[in-house]
Amino acid sequence: IASLEQHRHILRDGEPCPLCGAEEHPYHQSQPQVAGILGQLAERVRSLELEWERLNHQYIQCESERQELARQLTVRQQHLPELETRAEQLTQRWQQLGGAELLGSRGSDARLDEESRATRKERKAAYHEKMDAKAATRAEFEQERLAERAHRDSADGAPATESAEGAGEE
Repeated sequence: IASLEQHRHILRDGEPCPLCGAEEHPYHQSQPQVAGILGQLAERVRSLELEWERLNHQYIQCESERQELARQLTVRQQHLPELETRAEQLTQRWQQLGGAELLGSRGSDARLDEESRATRKERKAAYHEKMDAKAATRAEFEQERLAERAHRDSADGAPATESAEGAGEE
């Protein structure tokens, strides 16, 4: 198959084109600007096709994940009435065994009041506070240890400095 570029040089105004039969030939001469624009557009098309393929692949993966999550949700929703029934049975059994009396001043309701439960956020904050306090205590202890060592070394006539590496190796 011959390309247009190969036949442009033989085109003559008023004579039919050997490829299409047209007698007018507006592009019979090479036009570098048009070729450059067409090249840029072709590159953009390739780039967009690659992007489309990437996004389509991502969409397929997400759609598959969405379907799996929907399936899991359906299964769990099907088990919910069974679990609610079982929870009610256990609550009744707990009350029959005197669980309400074990709560003391909280009343006879088997379920604890939502406000009395520490939320996950509160438990997490309390945990972080404890960890921060432990870290601060360790830092204080380390400072005291270094101060004692410096005092002891100065009393012995040894240099009072200690490298950071040596401080943690005991």
